[in-house]
Amino acid sequence: MDQYDDSFKLVGGGYDMNNPNDVSLRANLGYTRQYAERIDLAHMTPRGDLCSTGYCLANKVATGGQYLVYQPRSGAFTVNLTGVSGSFNVEWFNPATGAKSSGSAINGGANQSFTPPFSGDAVLYLYPAGTLPPTATPTPTKVPTATPTPLPSSLKCILYRSSEVPKPLPLGKTSITSTLTVPKSYTIADLNATVYMTHAWVGDLSMKLTHKNSGKTVKLLDRPGYPAKTFGCSGDNINATIDDSAGTSSELRCAATLPTIYGSVRPFSRLSAFNGIGSAGKWELTITDADPSVDWGVLQSWRIRVCYAPVATLSAEEGDEAFVPDTPLIPATEPLLETKPGRVNEVVPTLFLPQVVR
Repeated sequence: MDQYDDSFKLVGGGYDMNNPNDVSLRANLGYTRQYAERIDLAHMTPRGDLCSTGYCLANKVATGGQYLVYQPRSGAFTVNLTGVSGSFNVEWFNPATGAKSSGSAINGGANQSFTPPFSGDAVLYLYPAGTLPPTATPTPTKVPTATPTPLPSSLKCILYRSSEVPKPLPLGKTSITSTLTVPKSYTIADLNATVYMTHAWVGDLSMKLTHKNSGKTVKLLDRPGYPAKTFGCSGDNINATIDDSAGTSSELRCAATLPTIYGSVRPFSRLSAFNGIGSAGKWELTITDADPSVDWGVLQSWRIRVCYAPVATLSAEEGDEAFVPDTPLIPATEPLLETKPGRVNEVVPTLFLPQVVR
């Protein structure tokens, strides 16, 4: 694979990274890996006898089976589902474009006929309706530690955590909102937000923080990596402190490890828009998924850190305290299980989180 990163030099010149045949090959290697990580590969065997195309991986059991069928040409084909019960979700995958689509659920117990909703070769994935496709168990990955941003020693800081977590962003739902309440009003001199969310393909996500009492809103994330990449950052999970003073933009961080956005990152819009207002009241974090039909996630936790200049007569109410560093919201050794969505136009090594997949 060295030639794909141009480290392998051909006689007469370097490797053409945009060779259409090899671009397609790289994409389909990614598609193949994706399905290998989604299906119950350990229990599936080649069963060309179960489908008229001759290309079928199957775990044919009475209940809970899975079928992955390849149709190398256009046209209808059949899959033998005799002897199995229950209904199956139908997922179509187009190897030429990387696009997925859903078909109507079908019942087991008989030979079923299928016609791809597009021309050319096709992949059909059948898995039990109402269940999650089995996923591989990854090795836990250490989460990098966020780097605290120095503040003037005269400022005091308080952390406020939301109790409206964990909050799922389910398959098919465009957005969710979680709130927290700050009971006492301080004049904000600096504000950071820390968000921990498990979600495949973070390039789908946008986040905004709103102070309801003042009506001010700041966009924290806006589909990281998009439009530089067609679908944005393809990595999974966010566990980061969003801070105006961070050295790296949230738009540029897309690590191959988990979480893909980590540490301290700058927001899409500046949080200093909140400076000078009173902190009391309701704060809302709204998360939007640009492609909710493909994957889902969970807002695991979030908080804000309000820093202010204390007055001369300072009480101990609410734990007035010196600088409180923002750190990741999960332990460095916490294991994460993930599943990738189905739009890969590149091969990205990663681990995966539980999700509903069509």
